[in-house]
Amino acid sequence: MSPRADSSPRWLVPAVIALMALAIRLPGLGDATHDFDEQLYHLAGLEMLQGHMPYIDVWDRKPFGLFLIFALAALVSGGSVLCYQLLAASAAALGAWQTFRIARRFGDPFASLTAAFIYCIAFPLFAAPSAQSEVFYIPLLLGMLQLTIAVYEAEDLTRAARPALVAMALGGLALQVKYT
Repeated sequence: MSPRADSSPRWLVPAVIALMALAIRLPGLGDATHDFDEQLYHLAGLEMLQGHMPYIDVWDRKPFGLFLIFALAALVSGGSVLCYQLLAASAAALGAWQTFRIARRFGDPFASLTAAFIYCIAFPLFAAPSAQSEVFYIPLLLGMLQLTIAVYEAEDLTRAARPALVAMALGGLALQVKYT
């Protein structure tokens, strides 16, 4: 089934997914104590902007890339927790959109949107309510899956090489956000 078989405007489903991701995360937005782990990631990001290094000056076992995400959010916002929480909501929306696109290969728009909704609510249901590492690395893994599908569907090896290389690069990035 074609991902664009329905007649709705192109922007409608992404907008619904973005609103859904934001609405689910709304109760915790701006709350610095919403999750314990994020406080440490945020501190590591802030410290990196002061020239301190993870594992040396601030300790946690998470990968360097996760701290870079929080440092970027702190740099953009001047240290606001709201920024990394909105970045996480955006990552959740991206993952839900990817889930929708993958699901559209197998089902109708309603079923695919339901899969995207389940993706969004899974984070708070499974103890990752705001900006845990999962919200940032799962879209990378879903991107790998989408590219792997493209490799599988490629008609010849030359058309498969580029998506295969990009999929592997996304895997490397995912490992920099969460090792497991």
